[in-house]
Amino acid sequence: MIERLILSNFRNYQSQDIKFGGKVNILTGENGQGKTNVLEAIYFLSFLRSFRTTCIDDLKKIGTAGFYLGAVLLSEKWNRLIEVENFDKKSLRIDKLPIKKSSDFIGLIKPIVFSHEDIKFITGTAKTRRRNLDIFISLLNKSYFSDLQNYVAALKSRNFMLRLAEKDLKAIESYEPVLASYGEKIVLERYRVVSLLEEKADKIIKEIKGNEFSLKKKYFSRIKFEDSNRDCILRHMAQERQRDIKRGYSGVGPHLDDVELYLNNRSLKSFGSIGECRIASLCLKLAEAEIITEKDSQTSIALVDDVSGELDAKTKDAFYKTIDRFSQVFLTFTKVQKESYFEKSTNYFVKEGTVCC
Repeated sequence: MIERLILSNFRNYQSQDIKFGGKVNILTGENGQGKTNVLEAIYFLSFLRSFRTTCIDDLKKIGTAGFYLGAVLLSEKWNRLIEVENFDKKSLRIDKLPIKKSSDFIGLIKPIVFSHEDIKFITGTAKTRRRNLDIFISLLNKSYFSDLQNYVAALKSRNFMLRLAEKDLKAIESYEPVLASYGEKIVLERYRVVSLLEEKADKIIKEIKGNEFSLKKKYFSRIKFEDSNRDCILRHMAQERQRDIKRGYSGVGPHLDDVELYLNNRSLKSFGSIGECRIASLCLKLAEAEIITEKDSQTSIALVDDVSGELDAKTKDAFYKTIDRFSQVFLTFTKVQKESYFEKSTNYFVKEGTVCC
């Protein structure tokens, strides 16, 4: 649970120290005042990245050199101060002690974000869908994040060698065992988690919309499940090596894979209406919420960015029932509706980068 959040020169916040009152925290205010920025700060302290942009420079207040974020975390067993400074370089601290590896910092908070942008995990690019899946798996399995980092580092090096005018075949080949070893771990974990998400999401849409609805989540990879071992991946890479040299990048591996949602056996990416994509993306997020809270309800947090107001009564009931499993919930609204779920909430008003109780 986050007891305190500190922001300095982050987005439109110059200096803000927020003390949160309990499990359910509601931020209200007009659009553009900084409600979502608070959720983004919490998310950044979890993953060292934003759920809204890939450009870190966008997060610093205009006209400043960088930003600072800090949070006091409480659990039944400990309390910790986590801090991030992002100026010319990023520095991380836990209880004032410097942290060198980002993998040792990431995951102390486990957030699931619910926002209108979730539809992009269906309608967006394969890269967007892979990124969302990888972030979620990293919440469940800390070693997955390290495996992914190691895979990407080796991939960048091999691709660099492939683009050189003078090709060094031995150097190109030398990266393949590393890529195959980490690729095996990544692909197998993706297959496992996609299957689990499909099971949960299908159950949720049936509860909300009825048994005539079904959701399928499919993982598309050139590395088939039965071939997702190191030796098979190595053979694939050897077979593609000459083509990789001609095209200048690695053409086999989890970096090119995709995931898609199917509603009643129709691809939502290709044929889904906006309404169908929205309900399917919500069911997928609720499935993620169920899985993460089953694994670790003590450090899991729901970040809800003004999405519940447009839900029908049955969907809203399912939504609040699911997010109640989290240790803490943060919701943003322009105007709070009367809901029984909000009876014990702590309310904050946000205006021009200032948060008041």
